[in-house]
Amino acid sequence: MNKKALGGGVLVVLLIFLGVFFGYNQVFPNRANPFKSFWRAGTTGRLLEQGGKFLRQGLFSWQELVKQGEEAFSKSDFKTALEKYREALLKSPNNRILLSKVGEVAFLVHQYQLTEEVYQKLVGFDPQNPTYRLGLAKSYLNLGKWEETNTLLKNSASTKEVWYCRLLLDVYFGFHTEAKNLIKQLLAVEGEFAAKQLAQSFAENYRSFEAFSDGQPVYLETLLARSLTGAGENQLAIFKLKKVLAEKPDYRDAWVLLGYNYYFLERFTEAREAFNKAYELDPSHLETQYFLGEIALVLKDQKEALKFFELVYLEGSQKFKDVCQKLGELYFHFGQYSGAEKCYTKLLVERDYADAELMLKVVVLNLKLLEKNERAHRFIERFVEKFPQDGRGQILQKWWQLRQVETKKTDQIVELTAIDQLGLFAQGDLYEIATRKREAMEAYQKTYLLDKESWLGRLAAENYNQLAEK
Repeated sequence: MNKKALGGGVLVVLLIFLGVFFGYNQVFPNRANPFKSFWRAGTTGRLLEQGGKFLRQGLFSWQELVKQGEEAFSKSDFKTALEKYREALLKSPNNRILLSKVGEVAFLVHQYQLTEEVYQKLVGFDPQNPTYRLGLAKSYLNLGKWEETNTLLKNSASTKEVWYCRLLLDVYFGFHTEAKNLIKQLLAVEGEFAAKQLAQSFAENYRSFEAFSDGQPVYLETLLARSLTGAGENQLAIFKLKKVLAEKPDYRDAWVLLGYNYYFLERFTEAREAFNKAYELDPSHLETQYFLGEIALVLKDQKEALKFFELVYLEGSQKFKDVCQKLGELYFHFGQYSGAEKCYTKLLVERDYADAELMLKVVVLNLKLLEKNERAHRFIERFVEKFPQDGRGQILQKWWQLRQVETKKTDQIVELTAIDQLGLFAQGDLYEIATRKREAMEAYQKTYLLDKESWLGRLAAENYNQLAEK
């Protein structure tokens, strides 16, 4: 047989298989792919899968990928924008416009090593370009490459952007005389811009510190770190605060500020460590408690989150207005329905009962889980009054009425509707009360399948499992 023909035939078969495999995933994204168990069986399968990804990327020109990146950027989805720009860069590796976009967005998502690599390449193309040099200087600053930053700034034209970078460097090293001179230069420039705002913040903190003749230097350094934090210079604030804490490790406010900067950079493990230090020094500090709760939520440690949000809530602080909502969700998650109902009811009062979803939750809690029929009825009447066009009000009324009837007829239960999630859940509850286990489990299962991630779906799954165990 002709070897070329055989090779061509194999290639055609391979391409058809690739098309079937990836086409199946595109048409049926939520179904198990029957090819995957074979496809991922070994190294060859993994290589072919990676090759398939490459083929899919190859469908787009670099211009189309840039367009996708721009769309993501316009929605502040910087991580997706960076991914698209980098894919485009693979197709046009020396494109300066693309390199600039990658550098800009990499800096925004705090990928400073990538920022440095990109701007080094750009400076290699055009050593005197001020934008490229400034981008490289900023990456050096955030990587703690002080000597490289200093050398680059010394050999750069004197502009307000260069003064800004020089100011950051002087503030970090505590060169306060030089820093104050640069502050004056920046404040003398007409117009409003970010560097001028930071200079103003530095100036105010210098004045605040100088008003206290017995002020310790670490307090000044922390004030300046606070200015850096406010300006979004989080990594530089971290560098500054580490110096402060090396000198004064029992300084609570510095630990809090350090934790906040880590939190902003999404370095949650380090943020938790910093806030834990602050908590050890002062367990009553509300901001520390709040951020430890927030970080625990991010790290999926709900028990820890509940502990700290309860502490904040008990203080009755109005500073953190979202605590009641988060605490209610955590109580609900742990099956502490009485606590959840109290939090949700408080929120409803604050919102003048204008939140339909929240009121629905309060009704279900009272009717199904807390067995407070009259309280549930009052909220149902309020729901119908506030949201007369919402069909769920009628379902709630019918559900409540049937709960009061000793004998529940099948046709009455079915009337609740078989397509709405609330109606299905109500059916499950009524069948359960009527000790019709099979129908109740079917209704709860349908409720769950309609929306597995919703609170009502999760509650239906819980009821289904309880019935299954009986």
